[in-house]
Amino acid sequence: MDLDIFSIFLILGGAYLLYTAVLLIKDRKVTPSVMLSPGTAPEAIKDLDGFIRFMFPRILAVGLVTLVTGLIDILFPAVSVLFWYEIGTIIGYTVLIIFYIRWIREAEEKFAGIHRDKKKKK
Repeated sequence: MDLDIFSIFLILGGAYLLYTAVLLIKDRKVTPSVMLSPGTAPEAIKDLDGFIRFMFPRILAVGLVTLVTGLIDILFPAVSVLFWYEIGTIIGYTVLIIFYIRWIREAEEKFAGIHRDKKKKK
């Protein structure tokens, strides 16, 4: 079994995301580095219950996908080296990260009242 360092990072990252999801639902603790944009403090969230309902399933999904992707690479090395799997993983994970960033911004707008201009002013 050939251990890929990237797969180990995926497993650890996925586990950390799942841990922050558990903290969010159990202790109502917002992890800023995972759930908010840089520079946004957890204290800015005005509706914590709404934020938890919105972000928990999304963090859980991203954590599970990240963890499972890393585990597939280690547990099924014959699958992980297939061209279609590698391309699919790269494209799928990139799309997931783009959506996750959008979800963070949406949560900040809905539950913290943070609005960012869509167009830069000259």
